Amino acid sequence: MDSLATIKLGRFLFQPTWVSTLCTLLIFPLLVYLGFWQLDRYAAKVTQIKQLGDRIKMPALLTLPDKPLSQETLHTLRYRQVEIRGSFINEHSILLDNQILKGKVGYRVLTPFQPLNSARWLFIDRGWITAGKTRANLPSIPIITEELRVSGMITLPVHGLRLKKGIQLKGETAPLRVQLVDLPALSKIFDHELYPFVLQLNPNTTYGFTIEPISFHISANRHLGYAIQWFTMALASLLYYLVINSRRLTHAKKSF
Repeated sequence: MDSLATIKLGRFLFQPTWVSTLCTLLIFPLLVYLGFWQLDRYAAKVTQIKQLGDRIKMPALLTLPDKPLSQETLHTLRYRQVEIRGSFINEHSILLDNQILKGKVGYRVLTPFQPLNSARWLFIDRGWITAGKTRANLPSIPIITEELRVSGMITLPVHGLRLKKGIQLKGETAPLRVQLVDLPALSKIFDHELYPFVLQLNPNTTYGFTIEPISFHISANRHLGYAIQWFTMALASLLYYLVINSRRLTHAKKSF
């Protein structure tokens, strides 16, 4: 195929074809764009991680809002520290099933909490507890009747914590064992208004169980790695374009 031009570069002759030039003009800018896009995502994640870190260091909330919360407001409360007084609603504890910790099967214990001067219940994530020897043997959850102060971090329900459609839990033996948790559904089941978030107790709490530190599940480094990959591919496409369109000049040997 005819070349666009012929350029002599030392001992090499560069003769780019129409097809390879067109392909490179399409692919190279796209790969560079994807690289910068990942760099933007990396910067955004770094900023988000810093904001979350600053939010954790903010003074603890001593009261919780009773008015309906927008999604934006709800996300600004995520990872805020809370210290409130109230009492557990022991008879309505639930066990989040299939929770694995260090290779052992167990449950996460969530108990509703009645804050003082609030009509709503707040579900408290009290941590992980080992399962019984059989599915029929549910773990015993100590009853705490006295008023106490709880301290922890606001978290949003994992995976939306959505119950299977149509599931009925009324009448089952307490504590209720669920595969997933849907706070609006539980509000209907318990016939009581709930806060739209969960409070995970801080570690080393006397009324908690095994509490693992919260993981933000936010990684900025992977976006930096993706950016390097895209830029590397862009450079490789450019080098490939130069190689396939170049050839070394050969000179006939002189005869004596």
